[in-house]
Amino acid sequence: MEKIKFKANRIFNVDETGITTVQTKCPKVYDPKGAKKLGAAISGERGRTITGVFCVSASGNYVPPMLIYPRKRMAATLQKNRPIGTSFRCSKNGWINSELFVEWLKHFEQHVKPTDTNPILLVLDNHASHISIRAYNFCKEKHIHMVSLPPHTSDNLQPLDLTIQESGNTTDLLPVLVWIHGGVFENGDATFQTFGPKHFMDYGVIIVTMNYRVGPFGFLTTEDGVIPANIGLKDQNFALQWVQSNIQQFGGDPAKVTIFGESAGAVSVSYHLLNKNYEDLFRGAILESGTAISSFSHQRWARYYAFETAYAMSVGFTSRNSTELLLFLQSVPAEILKNVRLTIPAEKEMGIGSHRKRIWIPVIEDDSLNGTFITGPMHENILNGNIVKVPIMLGFTSEEELKFIDYDVAAESRRFDNNLELLIHNKFEMSEENKTLAGTEFRKIYTNGTFEDTYGSIVKGSTA
Repeated sequence: MEKIKFKANRIFNVDETGITTVQTKCPKVYDPKGAKKLGAAISGERGRTITGVFCVSASGNYVPPMLIYPRKRMAATLQKNRPIGTSFRCSKNGWINSELFVEWLKHFEQHVKPTDTNPILLVLDNHASHISIRAYNFCKEKHIHMVSLPPHTSDNLQPLDLTIQESGNTTDLLPVLVWIHGGVFENGDATFQTFGPKHFMDYGVIIVTMNYRVGPFGFLTTEDGVIPANIGLKDQNFALQWVQSNIQQFGGDPAKVTIFGESAGAVSVSYHLLNKNYEDLFRGAILESGTAISSFSHQRWARYYAFETAYAMSVGFTSRNSTELLLFLQSVPAEILKNVRLTIPAEKEMGIGSHRKRIWIPVIEDDSLNGTFITGPMHENILNGNIVKVPIMLGFTSEEELKFIDYDVAAESRRFDNNLELLIHNKFEMSEENKTLAGTEFRKIYTNGTFEDTYGSIVKGSTA
C-alpha cells in the first residue's frame, strides 16, 4: 500500500448480505367451506433468503451486485426489473461459495478493469469462500490486491450500507430511508449491531446507512480553512449526494428520500435541515433525541482544542501556526491521535448534563471560507426561517440522561442550585447576571423547588 498509494476510486470493499424476498407475514388463504385440502402461499425462488454480493469504492462508486438464489437453475422471471448490470447465480442454499466468489471476481474485474499501472485494492472479510487458491491466482493475474480482515469487520470501513426490503420484481421505485448513526460525534458506525432494518422488513422501503469521520478526524479544525471544519458532516452530505445519483439503480426513488438519525445523528439531521444549499437531497427528516440547538451540538473553542491536542502529544510542539499544526498532525499515527485525552477547563464546559465535556463536535464556520457547511447561529437561522422546509418529526424521552450519568447526582444538583448561571451554555454569550436569571427560569421548567429536592428534575433538565 505504501508503494502503490491507491486512490479512493481504486479501493473497494466487498461484502455479502442476506436479503429476505418473502414476506414474513403470510396473507390469509381462503378456500370454500368443507374443502379437504388448502393451498399455501409459496415463493418463486423456493427459499426465504438470497445472498447479495455488494461492492462499493471509497469514493462512492458501486459495482453492480451479484444475487445468488437458492435454486438449481435461474428463472427469467426473477431477473425482471433488476438493477442495471446485476449478475445472477444459483446455489443449493442460496449462499456464496468458493466457486461463486471466483465468478463474482470475474464480474468485478469486468467493471473496474484493473491494470498493471492502475491496480485495485479489494478489502474483504476472511470468509472461507474468499480464500481459495483459484481466487488468489485470479487476483494475482488481474492486478487485484486483496486485504482480508477477520469476519464481520470490513463493514466498519464501508462508506455506505444498503438494505433493500422488496422483491426485485417490483416495477415501482421505493421510498428511501437514510440513517445517520449517533455516538456524540466521537464514535459509532453504520453496522447493524445496535440498530438494524428488522422493523422495516415487511414494508417496501430501502434503508441506507453511512459511515462518516468522527472524533478529531471529523471535527478537529483550526477554524481558518487550513484544517477545514465539520468534515464529518460533509462526509454525510457527500453520501446524500451519492444516494441522489445512484439509488435508482437499487430500486430507490431519489425524490422520496427521508433522512433520520439518533443522538448525534439527529443533530446531524438538524444541520442538514439548516443548509439550504442542498435542500433537494431529501423530502423529510426524523430527529430522535437531538437537534442543532442541543447542548452538545456546537463547539466554540475548536481552535483551542486543536492546538491542545498537539501539545498533549508532544512537549516539543509549541507552535500557534495552523499550517505547522497540520503538518504535525499528519505525521502522527492515527491511533495516537484517536486516543488523546484532554482536560476541559470549567469555563469551557457546555451547560448541563453528561455531554457538557464533549470536544469533537460541529462548529460555526467563517462564511468567507470556501466549502462551508454551517454558517450563522443555529437558533437565529431557525427563528428566521433559514431552514429546508420539509416535513419533520422529532422527539425524545424525558429521562434519557439516565443512560449517560457519570456523576454524583446529589453533588450535581447542589452545584447547580448554588450556581444557576452554570445551567446556561456559554455559547449564548450572556452576562453573568442574565445567565443567573435565565438559569432561574430554566430550573422552574423542571421543578418548583430546587434540584436537591427532586433529583429527577436534574435528570430531566440534563436530558434537554
